[in-house]
Amino acid sequence: DKCGQPDHFVIRADNVSEELLCAMRVTLCNETELGLIEKNFNVSKGITRANEMLMLQSLHDSVLDLLRMHPVSVEEDEALLESDELSLKKRFAVTLRMREKRLLHSTLNFVKNQMKEVFDSTAGDDNDGGEDRSGEEGGSHGGKEEDFYQIAAILLEEREKERRLEDLQRKLEEETARLNTKAEVATATVNVRKAGEEGQVESANITIYEGDSLVDKVAEFAAKHDIDRSGRIQLENHVKNQIPEAPPIAAMVQTITRYGAIAVLGVSAGENVTDKVERLLLTQGILEESEEKFHELLGSLGEKLEARLSARFLLQIPVVAPDGRKLAVQVRDGEQHDMVGFMKTFAQYAKLPMESVGALAQEATRRLPQAILQVPVNLGGSKGVTMRIAAGDEDRLDELIAAFCKRHDIHEEHFQHQIKRTVLLKLHPGASLL
Repeated sequence: DKCGQPDHFVIRADNVSEELLCAMRVTLCNETELGLIEKNFNVSKGITRANEMLMLQSLHDSVLDLLRMHPVSVEEDEALLESDELSLKKRFAVTLRMREKRLLHSTLNFVKNQMKEVFDSTAGDDNDGGEDRSGEEGGSHGGKEEDFYQIAAILLEEREKERRLEDLQRKLEEETARLNTKAEVATATVNVRKAGEEGQVESANITIYEGDSLVDKVAEFAAKHDIDRSGRIQLENHVKNQIPEAPPIAAMVQTITRYGAIAVLGVSAGENVTDKVERLLLTQGILEESEEKFHELLGSLGEKLEARLSARFLLQIPVVAPDGRKLAVQVRDGEQHDMVGFMKTFAQYAKLPMESVGALAQEATRRLPQAILQVPVNLGGSKGVTMRIAAGDEDRLDELIAAFCKRHDIHEEHFQHQIKRTVLLKLHPGASLL
């Protein structure tokens, strides 16, 4: 039934109907092949090279058998039609017979050409058609094996899926190891006095880990090895100089884990969004829970991050963490309205003390253009945020409101219009609302 109805199984002057070729392929394939193609059957595609050659050979033989049923050649029919001895009825019969033979010869040429293409594409190897040849060039077909044969495409898809799962497993192992290992920020080797041996020195290492206080660690090291204040300051500067500047954090989104915790997904300039999303989902066990859910979240979270990355860049704030990391965070359009909330997200992602949030928010606000208007917006329930309108924002009010709504997941168009009306009324207090 998938190949069509029997009245569609026809031969034409220059080819054979797709439905007939399909039906012959299916008739000649084995149960294993049928099982593989059943789910995503393609009427216009071959099944395997061997099956295709068998189908064409069978069609070739059938056409030859039909031609053998006509002992008289086309040339002899043409000679008969040139004579005046045939009655009208016989002339009609000869004409019909000649056309049928011409059609069969045309079909035979078509089949031979198809057989040559399949044969040429397999020439030079001993493959019998059952082996997985997906990814190989298809000879005179001008494409790859999977472009023409369904099982080759299915095997390629399965192999790619296996490689994909192996890659995801590798990422999970890397992330598990990273999360279970203290992240090293900097390390330095210092010559210090050897305890109990006057005038002797030895090498000692100082290592700063993410979350440490670099100043406190250096002070502890200096006290342990009897380093004076001048030496301690030199060591502190030396360690700081070992720490490179990190790429700026360009976008962040919050997620709520299956266990009810807030996890921040962030991407720095130059990082691969898909890779970052995958690693978070893997560590949360989403792939084990459901492959479908994994791909849905991969798409939706990726879109959110890409949306943040594509938003208008407003400013970049350099931040030196207590452990010495030289960080930077970018603020984009839509995020300037709640700098405290934004900096909380940043602090969680960058593993900064929450005590720093207020100062970071104040510094960001100081660097932003001065606000000329603040409009409270109720996001539902008791949650609200103040929309910040700065000098020059009126000229791009639609863009500003769109970025605000996208950042706060406001999708209702009427709500966006209402925000715009409210903002315009406050900017133009003498105007009348219609």
